[in-house]
Amino acid sequence: MWRSAFGALLLALLPAQSAASQRNGASFPLNVVSSTSFGEEAELIEITAGTVGPSGNVYVVDRLSYAVAAFSPAGRMLWKAGRKGRGPGEYQLPYRITASPSGTLHVYDLGTGDVTTLSQDGRFVSRSHLPLRLPAVDDITTLGSDFLVSGYSPDPSARRHGIHRFQIGGSRAVYAGSFAPLPTVRDTAVLRYWGAGDVTRAANGDLLFALALPYIVYRFDAAGRQKMLARPSFRVRGTPDDAVRIDRNDEMMVVSNTEAVVDRPYSVIEVSNGWMMVTRITRRSHHWDLFTPAGRFAGSREYPEAWGGAIGFDTARNFLWMAATHDDAPVLVRLQVTFGATTPSRRVQ
Repeated sequence: MWRSAFGALLLALLPAQSAASQRNGASFPLNVVSSTSFGEEAELIEITAGTVGPSGNVYVVDRLSYAVAAFSPAGRMLWKAGRKGRGPGEYQLPYRITASPSGTLHVYDLGTGDVTTLSQDGRFVSRSHLPLRLPAVDDITTLGSDFLVSGYSPDPSARRHGIHRFQIGGSRAVYAGSFAPLPTVRDTAVLRYWGAGDVTRAANGDLLFALALPYIVYRFDAAGRQKMLARPSFRVRGTPDDAVRIDRNDEMMVVSNTEAVVDRPYSVIEVSNGWMMVTRITRRSHHWDLFTPAGRFAGSREYPEAWGGAIGFDTARNFLWMAATHDDAPVLVRLQVTFGATTPSRRVQ
């Protein structure tokens, strides 16, 4: 019954989103045609991360139930696997997930520093331990045979960069170097809690990296060489130091969030034909920022908070998947989108 109620909430929000689009520029090229919610049958507690696989299946991590769940493009739950523990297919704190071009899944466990590899149907394949300390992990992805982590590491070999490369084989991965910048901060301790920025693999094998302030979107080739950078045309509010407060005395360090309004780029994904979309979230609003394949800022559109954060994009079906919460229960929101001149959004039937 609550599913129908959530659908009604989405219906009520669609016209408001169209109005927001007009305020931010009528030429915004991404249009929402319909929205549908899924996932209540999975009995998840909290969706921590998600990814869209090459076949269009959606995979999410629930850190509180120590599990990974898979859904078809139609929203049907395919399987759920995992439990708390330290054995094969078990986790201490499952935190991030990515799918390789072949469909193999990789799950990063923040509690152990291990990467678990799963088959497309959720079967345990292997587990490797990453040799770097990574107190803040924003995202993970694969590139060829390499495994990449975006985040902050205090280890001397990696602490100046935001993306770290590993070769996974056997029970222990091999560190293969780091690249990409870190956010600009006055206090480096902030990076332990703020992180570096989101990373994703583009269709052509490049890497997209949204630095978590200053707001810059980078494109790197497979070797980690910068090919392009893109910036929004608006003024960004706040800095990492504004968002994270650190108080020190002789005995301890206390870390807390502030009430400052800070424009944080949370996720970057490639959408249609090489366009790049960044989800930007503040304490007051949620935005989609679009960039052309060449890096030109194309516009910003505020979207309803009820739609949550972006998981990924299914290019074959033009589905934009979001992770949201309704009545304290996690759900998936599937948005059917089109690209072109802005038109009024249709109501979901």
